[in-house]
Amino acid sequence: MMNYIFRNMGLMKKKKSFTLLELLIALSVLAIAVLAVAHALAVVSANRALSYHMGVASNLAQEKLEEIKRLAYGDVSNGSETGIDESGQAGGIYSRSWTRQIDNPINGTKTINVTVSWPLDNSTNVTLWTIKGQ
Repeated sequence: MMNYIFRNMGLMKKKKSFTLLELLIALSVLAIAVLAVAHALAVVSANRALSYHMGVASNLAQEKLEEIKRLAYGDVSNGSETGIDESGQAGGIYSRSWTRQIDNPINGTKTINVTVSWPLDNSTNVTLWTIKGQ
C-alpha cells in the first residue's frame, strides 16, 4: 500500500535500464577499441623485432669493417660468411658478405662494402662501407 502511495505521489522513481540497442552499440564500440589496441600491439612487436635484427646486423657489419681496416692494403679481398650468430660465430641466422672495388673512388684506394642479411624477407639487410687507402 505504501509503495502505491509513493508511486502515485511521484516520490518513488522508476528504475531505468539499458535497452538492447544501447548494449549492442556499447559492445560494438568496445570491440572496435579492443581490435585497435590489438593491432597496435602487433605492429609494435613486429617493429621491435626488426629493430633488434637491424641493430645486430649493424654491429656485425661494423665488426667486419674494423677487421678489414686492420689488414694490409694488398690483403683486402672479397668474402662471405653464412649462418653466423649475434657475436659472429657459427650457428645463427645472419649472412655477411664483403666486396672490394679497386681504385674506387680514386686510384690507390679500395671501397669496401659489408652487407649483413637475415631471412625475414628479401629486403632485410644492412650495408656499411668504407674507403681504404694504400
